Formats: sequence, C-alpha cells, structure tokens
Amino acid sequence: MKWLKHILNMVQNTIKFVDFSKEEFISLIREAFEGFTTNPVKEVPLGQGINELLTREETSKLLKVSYTTLFHWNNDATLPAHKIGRKVFYLRQEVIDKLNNAA
Repeated sequence: MKWLKHILNMVQNTIKFVDFSKEEFISLIREAFEGFTTNPVKEVPLGQGINELLTREETSKLLKVSYTTLFHWNNDATLPAHKIGRKVFYLRQEVIDKLNNAA
C-alpha cells in the first residue's frame, strides 16, 4: 500500500501541459486572477493591427523616449500603460495617436 500512496502523490504533483490558443490561455489567466483580486481584471484587446500590444522597449524606440518618460506619461494619462501581470504594454493605436498629436 505504501507504493500506492507514492504513486498517488506523484500524480497529484504532476504538471500537465494542454494545447490552448492564445485567447483561451489569457481568458483562463484572467479568470484565475479575478478570484484573487478585489478589482475585476480589465479587458485588454488582443490581435494584430491597431489593437496590437507593444512592449515598453518597442514603444520607447518608436517614440524615441526613455522608459522614465513612458512612466511619467502613464502617471499623467498622456499615454496610458496596460499591465498584464508584471509586464507593461501599450496599445499600438494609442502610441500612433501620440505620434500624430506630437507632429
């Protein structure tokens, strides 16, 4: 019977990988985090084109500004940032709008 307990323990500690689409995976993560936070998780648009997410590095290079400037623009709502976990992203359309307003 000791071996049966060992096998059951191994099965309980096993990580299983399942094939999910990007949208399904993000939806599962959102659902998981909604149970841990008092504020609901904001919807972040997915996909390509105008709703594409840019990293801080991409946004910094595109606008030719530092990370510090991006931080200040987020704080004063000049260019809002969107967080997914601990990562910061910017919507491509908002970045393009910022470029057009600056010109």
